[in-house]
Amino acid sequence: MEPPQFPCLSLLEIKHCPKLIGMPLFPSLDDKLHLEDASTEPLQKTMQMKMKSWASSSSRVHPLSELKILWIVAIEDLESLPNRWLQNLTSLQELYIQECPRLTSLPREMHHLTSLQKLHIRGCPLLIERCRKNDGVDWPNIAGISNIETDWCLIKTAFNVEQASGIVPDGGGTLSKSILAQLIPKVSPLNRNDKAASLGSEAYVTFGSHYFV
Repeated sequence: MEPPQFPCLSLLEIKHCPKLIGMPLFPSLDDKLHLEDASTEPLQKTMQMKMKSWASSSSRVHPLSELKILWIVAIEDLESLPNRWLQNLTSLQELYIQECPRLTSLPREMHHLTSLQKLHIRGCPLLIERCRKNDGVDWPNIAGISNIETDWCLIKTAFNVEQASGIVPDGGGTLSKSILAQLIPKVSPLNRNDKAASLGSEAYVTFGSHYFV
């Protein structure tokens, strides 16, 4: 007999329920899953469900293969991201990991997340050390992700000016002061002295003495 499940649920948030281990499973989530100070057992059980046709799909798919956004917050006993999670989350676009002190690395299987565009890591000192740009042990596993932020520091970004702010560079290929005023707050609120310059439609942002591409 199959376990009960939420067949049509798109978004699920489970917060401050560390002892919640039994609940209907959620293989058809296609928007957002937020786990905060919660057990990962419901997620693990969902991932272990056999590939089948969910109620909302006529094709055979893996559980959570349509999920777009995943938040993992304050899961103190989480030491790794299981390979099964990464293999299933083929549609994931945004991954947020916060306050998971025992999470020490990101596996090579991160390459399975071919749709991933944004990775934010905060409050995970061991993991952040391994994800340092260029020389971190885990940097090769995440270098293909377009936007990466660790502890509020943007270490990699690549975006189109028109898409990011609805504006177009001046004819000479530089950004005017009025454009900078619109663009910079949408990149990061960290420093009002941040500067931006453009080459064609690509935007590059500097924070202090650091230059990010």
